[in-house]
Amino acid sequence: MVAADLDAVKLAAFASAADSTAISLLLGAGASVPAGLPDWEELVVRLLVRSGVVAQEDDARGFVRTQDPMLAAEAARCDDPEWRTLVRQSLYGEGTDGAPLADPTDLHYAAASLALHYQPSGLRLFTTNFDLLLEGALFTSLGENQRDLPVQPRARAAPPDAEGGFLVHHLHGLVGDTEDVWESPILTLNDFSVLAGRPNTWQATEMYSALQQGPLILAGTSFRDVDIRKWLHEIIADGFAPMVVAAMAREGLQLTPGELTAVSVAIENQWRAIGVTAVMFDDYGEIAQAVKELPYLRRSDYASPSLRVEALWRPIHGAFDTWQTAHSEALATGREALRDALGRDANLTLWLADGNGGLVRWASPDRCYRTRDDLRRVAAAYDSPWVASLALTYGAIIARDPEGISTTGRWRSVVAAPVSVQVGEYPPVTMAVLSSAVGVPLDETDPNLWVEVLQELSNEWSERLSEIANVPSQLDPSLDVDSKPDEETT
Repeated sequence: MVAADLDAVKLAAFASAADSTAISLLLGAGASVPAGLPDWEELVVRLLVRSGVVAQEDDARGFVRTQDPMLAAEAARCDDPEWRTLVRQSLYGEGTDGAPLADPTDLHYAAASLALHYQPSGLRLFTTNFDLLLEGALFTSLGENQRDLPVQPRARAAPPDAEGGFLVHHLHGLVGDTEDVWESPILTLNDFSVLAGRPNTWQATEMYSALQQGPLILAGTSFRDVDIRKWLHEIIADGFAPMVVAAMAREGLQLTPGELTAVSVAIENQWRAIGVTAVMFDDYGEIAQAVKELPYLRRSDYASPSLRVEALWRPIHGAFDTWQTAHSEALATGREALRDALGRDANLTLWLADGNGGLVRWASPDRCYRTRDDLRRVAAAYDSPWVASLALTYGAIIARDPEGISTTGRWRSVVAAPVSVQVGEYPPVTMAVLSSAVGVPLDETDPNLWVEVLQELSNEWSERLSEIANVPSQLDPSLDVDSKPDEETT
């Protein structure tokens, strides 16, 4: 499943949280990993190798796999006098002009979207990440919507003066992309032990205050942090029964669909035992969409993302011949723009989400499919070998050379761009993908120009498909399409 498949059943726990006028969100590493930053284990591997404690990455990974990562981090720290530089470079990499921060991910922007619906007093934002990507997403979202509110990071007991704006509580400290942005990062076993052993920390006090106001949603976190577990346990053990929802991703657990099915009851039970409601998603993009839906879930006319996808899929699939011709012709025009940038062999394909776990190769400029049975359907998932599926999952432009991807022998590189569609006043959902391919490797193309042209085409198709989906009757779930294309194995 992807964000386009979200239905009311999956969003039920989030709907309960939406009843409150105040809400808190805690983002873990899963928010920043898609931006290219390391997860917890990978960060410790980098620390070990960069410090020289372990010479080879494979050996470091094997070591971390059999150790508590917090304890493994101690090995790097005690052997390196330049701890600040080591941590910063391990987190962000090295660059000649300093290491620039990555761009915020969809989950960061999802959290930022809540700031447009809740007052600063009604939205508490927490993160266990060292980076400032959440602040970046907040600045961008507020600015684009002409909301002149300050945004400040907080990583110490004395909060900064946000002047009625939003505070981002960094529970484990700050590590910026320059040496001077550094605030007590909690990284090693000693760091966690000291923090967890302190009474009445500002972190625990802030979380308790937030939970008194409304529900807490954990997103992109594995919940292995001993301090946060201790704080929540003390709050619940104190007789206070807050609503805590853990949005878990199969992507983060690194499980196959079959493995997830086998352990799903165990996952639910373990969270229930500590007073937390677990909601399982397939990937972080799906969690991000669920967060964006929060302010709308209690509207009487609410339509889930899957229903909104139906509002696009139903009329297009129903008027098969009409849209095959129209979309093939529109793609032909777009292909010419790509060929001007990439060469005469560049192609262009439109894929559509069907709202039922699939991504359908709908149209190409060089053909019109004669029947619905001619359409290819592939599974939409973050671990799909299809580049189009990855673009749908992550809501981002994805580029790949043929190794490890599904393509024909003719194509040497593929780039795919998501197409978001907005139905009514609800948040946009990635419902389509434009994929393009050329017969040379990526390093023989101009990737920036490729992305630029493909992004322009994506914007055009976003408007085109949104117009189709926004016919009022299309949200009527009683209307349906009789047949859907068969799924093909990849």
